[in-house]
Amino acid sequence: MSTAKAVFYAIDKLDIDDTNHDEIVSNYLVACKMFLNDMWLVKDHCADLMLGFIEYPHVEAGLELILPYIPITTHSNFVTSGFTDSSGNHHKTVQFTKAELQRAKKFQDLDNRTRLPFSETSIKPTLLEKGMPRVTLGSILTLTARTQNDLGLKISHYCSALESLFTTDNMELSHKLSERVAYFLASTPNKRRELYRQTKNIYAVRSKVVHGSAISKVGNLSTISKQADTILRRVFLNLYRKPALDKYFRKNDTEGLEKYMTYMILGIKKKKSA
Repeated sequence: MSTAKAVFYAIDKLDIDDTNHDEIVSNYLVACKMFLNDMWLVKDHCADLMLGFIEYPHVEAGLELILPYIPITTHSNFVTSGFTDSSGNHHKTVQFTKAELQRAKKFQDLDNRTRLPFSETSIKPTLLEKGMPRVTLGSILTLTARTQNDLGLKISHYCSALESLFTTDNMELSHKLSERVAYFLASTPNKRRELYRQTKNIYAVRSKVVHGSAISKVGNLSTISKQADTILRRVFLNLYRKPALDKYFRKNDTEGLEKYMTYMILGIKKKKSA
C-alpha cells in the first residue's frame, strides 16, 4: 500500500470473524469500484483497484494494549475488473482535483443505488435480467466496455449500452438509435448531425464485431471509442440532471419511452396536466 497513488479506507464497527471477512472486504471493494465508475462520470480514466485488506480488531494509536488481549488479524481479497480508458490504456495517469472527486461523490449520492451483497451477484449466471431498469443495464454494459482493452469489443459494449437505454424495438436499429441519441443530447441541427454520424459509426463497428466480420479501418477505432465513451457519459449525466426522465429509464415504461422519443424528435410539446 505504501507505493499506491491513492488509498481507500474505512473504519467501522462490524461483527467480523473467520466466516465473513471475505464477504465484508469484497462488498467494500465493490463499493469502491462503483465510486471509480462515478469518477468516470466526471472524466475518462483507467483508475482501478488492486488488493483490498481487512484488519480486525482495529486498535487506535496509543491504545496498543487492550485487555483481554485479542490478536490483530489481517486478510486480503480482490475483485477482478481491469478498467481501461476509452483508448484501451491500463496505466495512463489522470489527475482528479478535490472538487472533481466531490462531484463524483454527489453522483453516488444522487443515484441512491442499492447494491446486492457480493455473494449474491457473484453466483448469478448474468446480471442482465428481465425487469432490470434501462439505466442499470446501461451501467452494467458500460462497466463491461470499460474493462476491455480490445477497442472493437469495447465499442461493441458501448453500443450495447446505448441500445439498452434507447431502443424500444428491433426495427431500423442503426438509424433509430443514432437519431434518438442525437436529439437526446443536442438542440441544434449541426450538433445533431454530428452526433448522428458518430453513433452510426459506433453501430457499424458493433455490427462487424457481433457478426464476426473483420474491421477494415482499424486506424479509426481509437477516435470512435473516445466518441462512444463521451456520448455515453453525456447520456448518463443528462439522466442525472433530469429526474423527470426516471419514469422512462428507471421504471421500464417501454411504451412511454417510445412516445417520449417520438414527441422529442417531432418537436411535439407534451400537454401539461390541468
